[in-house]
Amino acid sequence: MILIVLDFLIGFVIAWLAKEVSSTVSFKGMAKKAAMILFVMAAVVLDPFVTDFAVAKLIATFFLFTEMISITENLARIGVPVPEWLLTVLAKLKLSSAQVASVQGTPKEKA
Repeated sequence: MILIVLDFLIGFVIAWLAKEVSSTVSFKGMAKKAAMILFVMAAVVLDPFVTDFAVAKLIATFFLFTEMISITENLARIGVPVPEWLLTVLAKLKLSSAQVASVQGTPKEKA
């Protein structure tokens, strides 16, 4: 939850500094964050019925890394030093994610 709030706040500061604050973009971002939380909550409910592995931990870990990637990218955008190799890895992950989304027919997002 802390990472979600931190990611939202850093994104808001970036938009504010660029004078690009938009209620539509903010609402869309908050809706995504809410959907992530609801998805994890649903997984927690389903966990007792799945005996092979911990569904909730897997989903929560995925979202944890997603938030950490977003925070790292945002920090780099505001000038916080981030190693170039890390930015390269993140760019490759983002590209891979976009390819999966296009195969599934999901609309692509702006970076």
